Amino acid sequence: MTQHAHAEYQQHVVHAKRLKSLPRRDVLRDYWAKTLLIPDGARRFLTKHLRAGDSVPINFAVLVADCILAAQDVSPAPSAASPRKVQQIRTAANRLHETVSNVAALTPITTDLGFQSGLDVLRHWEPSSETPSSNNKGNPERRAYIEYVALRFYENFREIHVEAVGEIVMLVWPNTQDRTVRHVLSTRRQEELIKEFEAGLRQRSGADTVAQVALARMRTDRGIQSLAADEEKVVAAILQLDPAKGNTELRQALHAAIAVHTSPPLVEEKAPA
Repeated sequence: MTQHAHAEYQQHVVHAKRLKSLPRRDVLRDYWAKTLLIPDGARRFLTKHLRAGDSVPINFAVLVADCILAAQDVSPAPSAASPRKVQQIRTAANRLHETVSNVAALTPITTDLGFQSGLDVLRHWEPSSETPSSNNKGNPERRAYIEYVALRFYENFREIHVEAVGEIVMLVWPNTQDRTVRHVLSTRRQEELIKEFEAGLRQRSGADTVAQVALARMRTDRGIQSLAADEEKVVAAILQLDPAKGNTELRQALHAAIAVHTSPPLVEEKAPA
């Protein structure tokens, strides 16, 4: 990014932060938000949703602000492993298994179920035969951002409007051409991104269900005992809902919740070492 482009991007960041601080009813009164609705792609997308009133333009402006503020944190996903790399990983995992399996000093580690299951996965790893249609050509950071914006667009509107997505991307990567965005967001790649999003949505929904069941169980001592037994599942579920929460923090909160609702013997039994 050139010095001029960086300065322009920083201005967008200032505007995006201001817009995010506004009450929803005031978003469309913001002069910067109004400029976001002018480009051809944005107008074509919004024209399709005129019956929704101001809700779609407001959501669109907020989406643009969110994407701009997230730009610095978007990074390319790891590339798919080649068959040779897969074989190297399996070989290394098997070698590690043979090397540490009979070392007495490492027994507490090698007998840990998490270590065993993780190593077994690597020893017998067979990557999915479905490879994403995206490739490593071009700028990987820009490609990652294009796909990020497309996913956020789909999350908000349940469609990917390629032209409007490209206009958002150009606020961060001003030299991006329309054909570059169309190339990255091919029909097949759009389908893959939507499939990934929907799969993640189902997973988050499942995590939410587990968390709600866990909270419901707190209403009885018998339920607390069950909750304590399912601690790993509960922590994993909540981490899916909010990855920012630390594992230790969640466990402490879980134990505290259990302590409030159950008898002292169970608390002593479940207290962390």
